Amino acid sequence: MAAGGNPNDWTVQDAQRDASSELASVAMRIRPDSLKELYEINSGRALAAVAETWAMIIATIAIALWSHSAIVWFLAIFVIARCQHALMVLAHDAAHFRLLENRFWNDFVGHWICFFPVGSSLEGYRNVHLRHHRYLHTDKDPDLSLSRPYPATTASWRRKLIRDISGISELQIRGYIKVEHGRSHLARGRLLRRSPCVARPASRRQLASKSSRRRRLRGTRERSSSI
Repeated sequence: MAAGGNPNDWTVQDAQRDASSELASVAMRIRPDSLKELYEINSGRALAAVAETWAMIIATIAIALWSHSAIVWFLAIFVIARCQHALMVLAHDAAHFRLLENRFWNDFVGHWICFFPVGSSLEGYRNVHLRHHRYLHTDKDPDLSLSRPYPATTASWRRKLIRDISGISELQIRGYIKVEHGRSHLARGRLLRRSPCVARPASRRQLASKSSRRRRLRGTRERSSSI
C-alpha cells in the first residue's frame, strides 16, 4: 500500500490507496475486497460525465444570450458555478489517477478539460492534494487550515460564505492575499510572479521517459537481488 509517495511510482490499482483510505475502511468496517470495487475505473462513464457537464455549460450560456434577460443571466451564474464545481470533482478523480485508465489521457482531460477552464492545474493540485492524504490531520497536512476551524460558529460561517462568494477565498488559496493576525493584505510579490497553477501536465513523451526509467531501475534491482 502506498501512503502518498511519488505519484509517478503508482502503477497498479492497489498502489493508489493511501493511509487515510485504509483507516477509513477500518473505521467504517468495510472489507478491503468490497472497497476495492469502488476503485474500478469506468472510462466511458467518466467521459460521459465530462461531456454532460460541458453540454450544460454551453446550453446555459446559449439560453442566457438568447433570452436578453437579466434574471436569466443571474440564474445562469449559479448553474455554471454548479458545473464548475462538477468539473473540479472530476479533476479531483484525475488527480488520483482514477478518471481514465490511460495515464496520458487521464492527465490530459483532467488538466485541459476540467482544471484549466476554472483557472487551475492538475499537476499543482495533485502535488498538494496527495500530501493532504499522506499527512491527513497532521502538521504536515497542507489543508489543515481548512479543517482546523471546524466546527465553526454562525458568524464564522457567514464570513466564510462571503469570502467564497466574493472570490477572496480563491485569492487566499493562490497566495495573492495573506491573512495575518486577523487582517488581510495583498501579497505584492505574488502578483509579479507567475502563478504555479498554470503548470502544464506531463506530455506523452515525458510519461514514456519516466516509465522507461522505472523499468530500467526495476531491472537493475532484480539483477542485483539475483547476485
